[in-house]
Amino acid sequence: DVFYNDPVYSMHPADLKEHIVHLKNLGYTYITLDDLPEIAQIRKPVIMTFDDGYADNYINLFPLLKKQEAKAVVSVICGEIGAKGRLTEQQIREMSDTGLVSVESHTMSHQALDTMSEAQLEYELWESKRRIGWITGKEPAAICYPMGRCSESVILCAKKYYSYGI
Repeated sequence: DVFYNDPVYSMHPADLKEHIVHLKNLGYTYITLDDLPEIAQIRKPVIMTFDDGYADNYINLFPLLKKQEAKAVVSVICGEIGAKGRLTEQQIREMSDTGLVSVESHTMSHQALDTMSEAQLEYELWESKRRIGWITGKEPAAICYPMGRCSESVILCAKKYYSYGI
């Protein structure tokens, strides 16, 4: 199995499969952010999110989603697309085209947004949205804040480009 080997931030594909199947057996419905407008009609909705855009999202997660008919959100660091160990444009497009994966922004550089100048912040938010839209043909709905860090000014800026913050 190919997977990002970090015991704090990752899990083995077999463990992930077990979790997905367990929640499915409990009657949960896997959704993406695209499904949120209809959430009142969805039985036991749950959103799985995966950060950074590692290649294992395509190698391990994507086949599992297809087999289990589950959905997930993958937030990519746009400046690292195609780098070693990261998703390629083709992989991102393929996952997005199935409707099983919602590709969202994790910025261009994965730096703390609350420490940036206004110009740099605008670039990180706008350019990552533009690149994902170009690759997938769909505008990302969410910004996934690097390291979970944001401030009121970051949130105000993000609202110009995104419907959701993760």
